[in-house]
Amino acid sequence: MIFSNGDLDPWHAGGVTFDLNDSCKTLYIENSAHHFDLREPNEADPDTVKEARQQEIEWVAKFID
Repeated sequence: MIFSNGDLDPWHAGGVTFDLNDSCKTLYIENSAHHFDLREPNEADPDTVKEARQQEIEWVAKFID
């Protein structure tokens, strides 16, 4: 499970902000808003969002393995 929180999202304060255990990853994404990391990639995306997407891909791949 991955919990992603964007600092521009007013709901991030109520989100999961730390890894709960070894199978739950938490990301805090600067310059991001609600579900920004789950949207279609765009060349105008901030590097922080691009990096979060890459981490999410790696985490899901690890889970599948």
